[in-house]
Amino acid sequence: MLPVALVVSQFATQKILQPPAQDESAQQSNAILKFLPLMIGEAAVLQSLVACLCPQMQATGERQAFSLISMYNLRQTSIVPGRVQRPVYLC
Repeated sequence: MLPVALVVSQFATQKILQPPAQDESAQQSNAILKFLPLMIGEAAVLQSLVACLCPQMQATGERQAFSLISMYNLRQTSIVPGRVQRPVYLC
């Protein structure tokens, strides 16, 4: 919702502040600048997705790694009378 509001406000600001084009090169540059708010909106959407998904993927990876390490340690640890065996840590 916020990136959509950003794009709409950028279009409105650009329309208000853009001077009328008098020659052909100014018209071409104005045509190119019409896509600028869309690029800003795309960057905002991608940034919010990355900020949301990266911590979730990191947490999932850490949980998987810790569960694999603990399963490995459980397999390596055996109960032998009179002998103390310490688990092996991989990290």
